[in-house]
Amino acid sequence: MSMILDIVKFIWEQLNNRTRIEVGRDFRDRHNGNKVIIRNVGNAPIIITNWELFQGNRRGYRWKESKRIADQYDLLSDYSDLKLEGYKSVTLEFGEDNYFDWSHAALGTDQIYIRLYIAGKRRPVVREVYDGRY
Repeated sequence: MSMILDIVKFIWEQLNNRTRIEVGRDFRDRHNGNKVIIRNVGNAPIIITNWELFQGNRRGYRWKESKRIADQYDLLSDYSDLKLEGYKSVTLEFGEDNYFDWSHAALGTDQIYIRLYIAGKRRPVVREVYDGRY
């Protein structure tokens, strides 16, 4: 019986300590700029070593990238890490020079995604920023 409880406890701890990331957006006009908000909704801190914003389509478990919008170097002019404490967020602001068009005419059938490279993870985490419907 205690072995079963240990297994359940182990699984519960693994589920609670996994990396959980949520992405939001605030898209406006060129004057006010676009904002992409990355939230760490887990209790463990994460380190984002690099990120890329791109437009494309999801094909099964893969993403077909049709256009790269921006990456960390374009916005911040360096590749310094972003440390995100538990239950905190960071906002990426795309203003005058880095503004991107998110209208239906510009996207067509594509969506906007962000690819996050997290320290300690083998593969990047890809989250949908905008699905192109509104």
